[in-house]
Amino acid sequence: MQMEQVFKHALNKYKYADIARRDAMDVVRHYKDLRPSQVPYIFPDGNRKDLLCLDGTIPVIYKEKTYNIPVCVLIMDTHPYSPPMVYVKPSSTMVLSPGWNVDSNGKVNLPYLQDWRFPQSDVLGLIQILTIVFGEEPPVFAKSTVNLQSPPPYPGSGLTPNLHRNPNNVQECYLEHFERFLENFGIGFARDACVKNGIDNLEIFLMLEKDDFMNVLGLNLGKTLKCIEAKRKFCNMESSI
Repeated sequence: MQMEQVFKHALNKYKYADIARRDAMDVVRHYKDLRPSQVPYIFPDGNRKDLLCLDGTIPVIYKEKTYNIPVCVLIMDTHPYSPPMVYVKPSSTMVLSPGWNVDSNGKVNLPYLQDWRFPQSDVLGLIQILTIVFGEEPPVFAKSTVNLQSPPPYPGSGLTPNLHRNPNNVQECYLEHFERFLENFGIGFARDACVKNGIDNLEIFLMLEKDDFMNVLGLNLGKTLKCIEAKRKFCNMESSI
Protein backbone atom coordinates (compact mmCIF):
# COMPACT_ATOMS: atom_id res chain seq x y z
CA MET A 1 0.00 0.00 0.00
CA GLN A 2 1.43 3.37 -1.03
CA MET A 3 1.98 5.99 1.61
CA GLU A 4 -0.82 8.22 0.35
CA GLN A 5 -3.27 5.32 0.60
CA VAL A 6 -2.07 4.64 4.15
CA PHE A 7 -2.83 8.22 5.13
CA LYS A 8 -6.29 8.18 3.55
CA HIS A 9 -7.18 4.89 5.23
CA ALA A 10 -5.73 5.76 8.64
CA LEU A 11 -7.18 9.27 8.82
CA ASN A 12 -10.68 8.65 7.48
CA LYS A 13 -12.20 9.01 10.97
CA TYR A 14 -10.00 11.86 12.18
CA LYS A 15 -11.84 15.10 12.87
CA TYR A 16 -8.96 17.26 11.66
CA ALA A 17 -7.54 14.88 9.06
CA ASP A 18 -5.92 17.62 6.96
CA ILE A 19 -3.85 18.88 9.88
CA ALA A 20 -2.87 15.36 10.95
CA ARG A 21 -1.82 14.51 7.40
CA ARG A 22 0.21 17.71 7.06
CA ASP A 23 2.02 17.13 10.35
CA ALA A 24 2.76 13.50 9.50
CA MET A 25 4.02 14.47 6.04
CA ASP A 26 6.38 17.03 7.58
CA VAL A 27 7.85 14.26 9.72
CA VAL A 28 8.38 11.65 6.98
CA ARG A 29 9.82 14.37 4.75
CA HIS A 30 12.57 15.06 7.31
CA TYR A 31 12.94 11.59 8.83
CA LYS A 32 13.09 9.08 6.00
CA ASP A 33 13.17 6.01 8.26
CA LEU A 34 9.76 6.75 9.80
CA ARG A 35 6.81 5.27 7.91
CA PRO A 36 3.06 5.69 8.46
CA SER A 37 0.76 2.80 9.27
CA GLN A 38 -2.57 2.23 10.97
CA VAL A 39 -2.43 0.31 14.24
CA PRO A 40 -5.04 -0.70 16.82
CA TYR A 41 -4.54 0.80 20.27
CA ILE A 42 -6.39 -0.14 23.46
CA PHE A 43 -6.60 2.63 26.04
CA PRO A 44 -6.53 1.97 29.82
CA ASP A 45 -10.34 2.28 29.95
CA GLY A 46 -10.67 -0.54 27.42
CA ASN A 47 -11.60 1.73 24.52
CA ARG A 48 -10.05 0.59 21.23
CA LYS A 49 -9.16 2.90 18.36
CA ASP A 50 -7.29 2.58 15.09
CA LEU A 51 -4.61 5.27 15.09
CA LEU A 52 -2.09 6.66 12.66
CA CYS A 53 1.38 5.51 13.71
CA LEU A 54 4.76 6.79 12.52
CA ASP A 55 6.97 3.79 13.04
CA GLY A 56 10.69 3.32 12.48
CA THR A 57 13.93 4.85 13.71
CA ILE A 58 15.21 8.34 14.38
CA PRO A 59 18.91 9.31 14.25
CA VAL A 60 20.37 10.26 17.61
CA ILE A 61 23.87 11.61 18.19
CA TYR A 62 25.51 10.17 21.29
CA LYS A 63 29.18 10.82 22.03
CA GLU A 64 29.73 12.07 18.48
CA LYS A 65 28.33 8.90 16.85
CA THR A 66 24.92 8.47 15.21
CA TYR A 67 22.58 5.72 16.42
CA ASN A 68 19.17 4.63 15.18
CA ILE A 69 16.61 4.64 18.00
CA PRO A 70 13.38 2.70 17.24
CA VAL A 71 10.19 4.56 18.10
CA CYS A 72 6.46 4.50 17.45
CA VAL A 73 4.61 7.83 17.40
CA LEU A 74 0.84 7.44 17.76
CA ILE A 75 -1.14 10.42 16.48
CA MET A 76 -4.48 10.78 18.24
CA ASP A 77 -7.76 11.06 16.32
CA THR A 78 -8.23 14.42 18.07
CA HIS A 79 -4.89 15.73 16.76
CA PRO A 80 -3.71 18.51 16.88
CA TYR A 81 -5.60 19.27 20.10
CA SER A 82 -4.31 16.18 21.90
CA PRO A 83 -0.61 15.28 22.16
CA PRO A 84 0.73 12.19 20.43
CA MET A 85 1.85 9.16 22.40
CA VAL A 86 5.41 8.00 21.88
CA TYR A 87 6.89 4.59 22.64
CA VAL A 88 10.45 3.36 22.36
CA LYS A 89 10.39 -0.05 20.67
CA PRO A 90 13.61 -2.00 21.30
CA SER A 91 14.52 -4.49 18.61
CA SER A 92 15.45 -8.09 19.42
CA THR A 93 19.08 -6.99 19.83
CA MET A 94 18.27 -4.18 22.27
CA VAL A 95 17.22 -3.78 25.88
CA LEU A 96 15.06 -0.92 27.11
CA SER A 97 16.78 1.47 29.51
CA PRO A 98 14.09 3.32 31.52
CA GLY A 99 15.01 6.77 32.77
CA TRP A 100 13.63 10.23 33.44
CA ASN A 101 11.83 10.40 30.12
CA VAL A 102 11.00 6.74 29.37
CA ASP A 103 9.10 4.38 31.68
CA SER A 104 9.48 0.60 31.99
CA ASN A 105 6.92 0.07 29.21
CA GLY A 106 8.83 2.28 26.80
CA LYS A 107 6.33 5.13 26.97
CA VAL A 108 7.92 8.55 26.58
CA ASN A 109 7.00 11.42 28.88
CA LEU A 110 8.29 14.88 28.07
CA PRO A 111 7.39 18.43 29.15
CA TYR A 112 6.74 19.11 25.45
CA LEU A 113 3.93 16.53 25.54
CA GLN A 114 2.58 17.73 28.87
CA ASP A 115 2.49 21.33 27.64
CA TRP A 116 1.15 20.47 24.18
CA ARG A 117 -0.63 23.44 22.62
CA PHE A 118 -1.77 23.88 19.03
CA PRO A 119 -0.51 25.59 16.89
CA GLN A 120 2.74 26.07 18.84
CA SER A 121 3.25 22.29 19.11
CA ASP A 122 3.58 19.84 16.22
CA VAL A 123 4.87 16.33 15.59
CA LEU A 124 8.02 17.45 13.79
CA GLY A 125 9.00 19.59 16.79
CA LEU A 126 8.36 16.59 19.03
CA ILE A 127 10.69 14.36 17.00
CA GLN A 128 13.41 17.00 17.01
CA ILE A 129 13.20 17.21 20.80
CA LEU A 130 13.33 13.41 21.06
CA THR A 131 16.63 13.34 19.17
CA ILE A 132 18.10 15.81 21.68
CA VAL A 133 16.71 14.11 24.80
CA PHE A 134 17.74 10.62 23.66
CA GLY A 135 21.22 11.94 22.85
CA GLU A 136 21.57 12.97 26.48
CA GLU A 137 20.06 9.79 27.93
CA PRO A 138 19.78 6.89 25.44
CA PRO A 139 16.59 4.84 26.03
CA VAL A 140 18.04 1.54 24.75
CA PHE A 141 21.30 -0.36 24.82
CA ALA A 142 22.53 -3.43 22.97
CA LYS A 143 22.35 -6.88 24.50
CA SER A 144 25.80 -8.00 25.57
CA THR A 145 25.49 -11.21 23.57
CA VAL A 146 24.98 -9.41 20.28
CA ASN A 147 27.81 -9.44 17.74
CA LEU A 148 30.67 -10.27 20.10
CA GLN A 149 33.19 -9.55 17.35
CA SER A 150 32.00 -5.93 17.21
CA PRO A 151 31.43 -4.72 20.78
CA PRO A 152 29.80 -1.36 21.53
CA PRO A 153 32.18 1.56 21.04
CA TYR A 154 31.73 2.85 24.59
CA PRO A 155 31.66 0.61 27.66
CA GLY A 156 28.30 0.85 29.35
CA SER A 157 26.59 2.73 26.52
CA GLY A 158 25.52 -0.48 24.84
CA LEU A 159 24.30 1.31 21.74
CA THR A 160 24.93 -0.11 18.31
CA PRO A 161 26.12 2.58 15.90
CA ASN A 162 24.53 3.26 12.55
CA LEU A 163 27.18 1.56 10.41
CA HIS A 164 25.06 -0.63 8.16
CA ARG A 165 24.64 1.86 5.34
CA ASN A 166 25.81 5.18 4.02
CA PRO A 167 22.86 7.59 4.35
CA ASN A 168 24.27 9.85 1.65
CA ASN A 169 24.36 7.01 -0.91
CA VAL A 170 20.81 5.97 -0.08
CA GLN A 171 19.58 9.54 -0.33
CA GLU A 172 21.30 10.01 -3.69
CA CYS A 173 19.63 6.84 -4.98
CA TYR A 174 16.19 8.12 -3.92
CA LEU A 175 16.86 11.48 -5.57
CA GLU A 176 18.06 9.96 -8.85
CA HIS A 177 14.96 7.76 -9.03
CA PHE A 178 12.77 10.78 -8.29
CA GLU A 179 14.46 12.92 -10.94
CA ARG A 180 13.95 10.18 -13.56
CA PHE A 181 10.26 10.10 -12.69
CA LEU A 182 9.95 13.87 -13.10
CA GLU A 183 11.65 13.82 -16.50
CA ASN A 184 9.81 10.74 -17.79
CA PHE A 185 6.45 12.29 -16.94
CA GLY A 186 7.29 15.71 -18.33
CA ILE A 187 7.34 17.64 -15.05
CA GLY A 188 11.05 18.26 -14.65
CA PHE A 189 10.21 21.90 -13.95
CA ALA A 190 9.12 20.87 -10.44
CA ARG A 191 12.50 19.44 -9.47
CA ASP A 192 14.12 22.50 -7.87
CA ALA A 193 11.00 23.54 -5.96
CA CYS A 194 10.60 20.00 -4.62
CA VAL A 195 14.19 19.60 -3.45
CA LYS A 196 14.18 23.09 -1.91
CA ASN A 197 11.22 22.04 0.24
CA GLY A 198 12.67 18.68 1.30
CA ILE A 199 10.69 16.61 -1.21
CA ASP A 200 13.48 14.51 -2.65
CA ASN A 201 11.89 11.11 -3.27
CA LEU A 202 8.94 9.78 -5.22
CA GLU A 203 7.05 8.39 -2.24
CA ILE A 204 6.66 11.82 -0.64
CA PHE A 205 5.86 13.49 -3.97
CA LEU A 206 2.93 11.12 -4.51
CA MET A 207 1.38 12.31 -1.24
CA LEU A 208 1.20 15.93 -2.39
CA GLU A 209 -2.16 17.43 -3.24
CA LYS A 210 -3.25 20.50 -5.18
CA ASP A 211 -2.78 22.91 -2.26
CA ASP A 212 0.71 21.49 -1.59
CA PHE A 213 1.83 22.08 -5.19
CA MET A 214 0.54 25.64 -5.19
CA ASN A 215 1.13 26.84 -1.62
CA VAL A 216 4.22 24.84 -0.62
CA LEU A 217 6.05 24.48 -3.94
CA GLY A 218 4.77 27.77 -5.36
CA LEU A 219 3.70 26.30 -8.72
CA ASN A 220 1.09 28.04 -10.82
CA LEU A 221 -2.19 26.34 -11.66
CA GLY A 222 -1.05 25.03 -15.03
CA LYS A 223 2.06 23.35 -13.64
CA THR A 224 0.09 22.08 -10.65
CA LEU A 225 -2.41 20.34 -12.93
CA LYS A 226 0.45 18.75 -14.90
CA CYS A 227 1.91 17.37 -11.65
CA ILE A 228 -1.46 16.00 -10.58
CA GLU A 229 -1.90 14.33 -13.98
CA ALA A 230 1.58 12.79 -13.71
CA LYS A 231 0.67 11.41 -10.29
CA ARG A 232 -2.53 9.93 -11.69
CA LYS A 233 -0.77 8.26 -14.62
CA PHE A 234 1.93 6.80 -12.39
CA CYS A 235 -0.56 5.42 -9.87
CA ASN A 236 -2.61 3.89 -12.68
CA MET A 237 0.52 2.22 -14.03
CA GLU A 238 1.38 0.85 -10.58
CA SER A 239 -2.12 -0.52 -10.00
CA SER A 240 -2.11 -2.31 -13.35
CA ILE A 241 1.12 -4.16 -12.61
